[in-house]
Parts: sequence; structure tokens; C-alpha cells
Amino acid sequence: MASEDEERLVRDLFRDYNKLIRPVEVMNKTVEVQFGLSFIQLINVVSNIDSLLRNNPAPGVTETSL
Repeated sequence: MASEDEERLVRDLFRDYNKLIRPVEVMNKTVEVQFGLSFIQLINVVSNIDSLLRNNPAPGVTETSL
């Protein structure tokens, strides 16, 4: 929950804000937009071929897969 001061600040900052107007002072200036993505959960790996990743089990170990 926001405090009364936070609510008042947001209300004052966005009082005359119009989301349909581009946020620039000079109309021919471009608006830079950045976004990012990240994995939340890895669900499935179909295949992984990595020549540097090799299974070299110790003597007596018979398990070859996870």
C-alpha cells in the first residue's frame, strides 16, 4: 500500500499527463524505447550438442544420462 504522500505525489505528477502525446519537447526528436526479456522457467530441452561437454565416467560408473 502506498502512503498518502506517495499517492499525492503520483496524482500531482500525472495531473495533466496525456498518454496519447509523445513524451518529447521537440516534435522531430525520436523517442528511445528499451525493453528486455528474461527466462522465468526452462520447460524443455530438445537437444544439446556441445563438443566441449563430454561424459568421461570414472571407472566402475555405469550411469551415462541424467
